[in-house]
Amino acid sequence: NEGIDVLDGHLYFANNWWLLFYSLDLDAGTWTSTSTIGGMFDGTPDQLARIVGGRDEILYFTEDGETCGAPSGVHGRDGTGKFFSVVESEDWEESSGLAFSPDGRRMYFADQIDGALYEVWREGQ
Repeated sequence: NEGIDVLDGHLYFANNWWLLFYSLDLDAGTWTSTSTIGGMFDGTPDQLARIVGGRDEILYFTEDGETCGAPSGVHGRDGTGKFFSVVESEDWEESSGLAFSPDGRRMYFADQIDGALYEVWREGQ
């Protein structure tokens, strides 16, 4: 299992062996799982992180490209289920180590195979 995050009483994590993404409702004691083979994800999600910002919170995750042939990178999903890519590359094999600066303006991640560390930032509001 990789990449654990908690939001509004739900615990989220990815299981790369079974290719599943889990959501545990900690208050209700229930859980759901979604396949990472297609649909919500292009490959196998690894690290999870989120930006705290009220109702517009986004769950960000890294995705391995080497196990499924999809581009490796950092992607996001909002509360409505909308999926988007922040950055991806055919040259990376396994992006991991996702983290954000305290102000949420800088994102850090690594390519685990090449040992490269990346910093991405946004300007303005």
